[in-house]
Amino acid sequence: MNLKDAILNRRSIKIFGESTIDVDVVKQAINSAIYAPNHGVREPWHIKYVQKEQLEQYAEQIGDIAFKGDEQKKRNHASKLSMLGGILVVSVDRDVRQKQHHENLMAGGAFMQNLMLLLHAEAVGTCWHTPGYMFTPEYYQMMNISSDQEIIAELYLMDVNDDNSSERSNGYDDIVETWG
Repeated sequence: MNLKDAILNRRSIKIFGESTIDVDVVKQAINSAIYAPNHGVREPWHIKYVQKEQLEQYAEQIGDIAFKGDEQKKRNHASKLSMLGGILVVSVDRDVRQKQHHENLMAGGAFMQNLMLLLHAEAVGTCWHTPGYMFTPEYYQMMNISSDQEIIAELYLMDVNDDNSSERSNGYDDIVETWG
């Protein structure tokens, strides 16, 4: 698969089916994704990998944070998560300097794009999630992520489902305006 095809055909997978993902494929994709552009070669990204066999415990703890008192929502969410092949929780270094923090966030986005394209090339589907609970102190504590990092995504990993295609409507003429 060439790069253009990967970019044009990769889509967020939102129809979940029972998935099993090869850990070695994930490792190789991460090892390549780190070549994403980042200012000063800071490589600000960090990953917590929730593997398939850990998803039940992960979902239970998420349910306690996100769905306090609503057992039905908790069960529904746990059922959805249990079908995944894994989850990557991606964070970047925080920096009190605005410019450097912005650069870290952009580098994290470039890393995520590389990672999703590399996984797509290996027939691993992804979906970038930013659920509300991801921003809570309880979630940071649960994931053992320090306050000098900022979580940017939960990346769901699953088998590719061909029914997930969608077209992009904007192109050059819709999004580019000549300056001046």
